[in-house]
Amino acid sequence: MKSPHLLIALAVLNVPVYVAVFRKFFDDLTELARGFWMWEAPFWAGLSAALSGRFLDDEWAKTKLLVACVLCGLLVLLEYGTVKDHAPAIVRWLDQAW
Repeated sequence: MKSPHLLIALAVLNVPVYVAVFRKFFDDLTELARGFWMWEAPFWAGLSAALSGRFLDDEWAKTKLLVACVLCGLLVLLEYGTVKDHAPAIVRWLDQAW
């Protein structure tokens, strides 16, 4: 990677895009929080969800979180490649500014 500064700048400037993507994937904040919880949940939490009948909902929230994060990462990488190839002056300016 030739310009990590460009990657950092794009990652920060894309915060509104991340919000829009996550709003499309999740109905409310509780579903998003459930996805985060199930992503890092210990074994007993998954077992508890399976016994209470929430397992499929929790797995679906976790899967949607994974897909949304991958999509946001791919957007940043696509923008990085486009700017790096078509606007090298911006890359040089960012490298000199930092």
